[in-house]
Amino acid sequence: MNASLKVAMVTGAGTGIGKAVALALLGAGYAVVLTGRRKELLDATAKEAPALLHIARDDRRLEAIAEGLAFFAPKVRVVQFPAWDTVPYDRIGPNSEIVSRRVAALARVAATSRKDPTLVLTTVNAILQRVPPRDFIRRSIKTIAPGQRLDMGQLTQRLNLAGFTRSGTVMEPGEYAVRGGILDMFPPGRSTPVRLDFFGDTL
Repeated sequence: MNASLKVAMVTGAGTGIGKAVALALLGAGYAVVLTGRRKELLDATAKEAPALLHIARDDRRLEAIAEGLAFFAPKVRVVQFPAWDTVPYDRIGPNSEIVSRRVAALARVAATSRKDPTLVLTTVNAILQRVPPRDFIRRSIKTIAPGQRLDMGQLTQRLNLAGFTRSGTVMEPGEYAVRGGILDMFPPGRSTPVRLDFFGDTL
């Protein structure tokens, strides 16, 4: 079982002390089961939570739930966290798309605030696998924008440490390429690569 997964059940989570305890545990990284007599009060507590977690039996069930949410509740912010497509000590590494989806999901969850209620969809296999702490994910996120001063050498070093692979042409998530003052990269969470054009140390 995932040693980093902490689960708590709170009774009377719709009001008063029970609600305060539930929200505090959620903020501390616990997966919280809300119980109480009145559903509408529990729903109100759930809406104040930074994230809710639903564990599906398998990938097929997860996809069905995601499709249903997209149709019946399109405004709900949904994050899908898939399991690895390989087993430990396998000769073949995990698919780069799976790696990209997992990293993007962790980054979105780490950046979630109480103002952005989020539903995380995952599977039994995925939840049993260890993941980095939230603080580590938050420290790993770097925001860049045009006009920002940024050293390309330090950026490529950061990409290497993050597990990116340097290639001649960027084709898959997790790859980057450098040509003079141009850096192409395929970051997690995007469907296409991005191009960074440097003029000296200015982006």
